[in-house]
Order: sequence, then C-alpha cells, then structure tokens
Amino acid sequence: MGRLIPHVRDSVRHVARLGMGVLPEFRGQGIGNQLLERAMAHAWEQGLKRLELEVFADNEVALNLYRKHGYQVEGVKRFARCLDGVYQDIVIMGQYRV
Repeated sequence: MGRLIPHVRDSVRHVARLGMGVLPEFRGQGIGNQLLERAMAHAWEQGLKRLELEVFADNEVALNLYRKHGYQVEGVKRFARCLDGVYQDIVIMGQYRV
C-alpha cells in the first residue's frame, strides 16, 4: 500500500507526505521499491516539489530504500513510540525537486 497525502495550506501545497508499507509475506520481492518509484513519479507529475516521510529508526531495510531514492535524514524524534514497553525513535526524511 502506498499513499501520498498533500498538504492543503497554500504555503505548503507543493509538499506531500508519503506513507507506504508492505505486508510481511510480500517483503523482499521489490514491491516497496516499485511502490516508491511509482509514488514519486506520480508526485513529480502532479507538480509537487517536496516529499516527506517518517520511518522507525530500526527499520534498516526501509531506511536504505529511501536513501537509495534520494531521501535524506532531516531529523529524529527520540522516544517517539512505545510498544510493549519498548521505545523507538522515528527518523524524519525528505527530498525535493526544483
């Protein structure tokens, strides 16, 4: 599943937030790569100039995928999620096209 959520305020209408995920049984087949490529192509075709996303810091596969496609780390939210007593950081990433 992939999703682009555009911002609605005039001053940030050129920006969209990317959300995507691949079910565990389908991982490792290049589906995430295809989803990301298609979402980005669609975003640029629509005239968007910036894409942003958040990913859990321990998700190395996703981090590498996003880096491969030009996303850069812009920040980290420390202790952003607590699941079963375990805290996780969230990495904020983005890329832009002028």
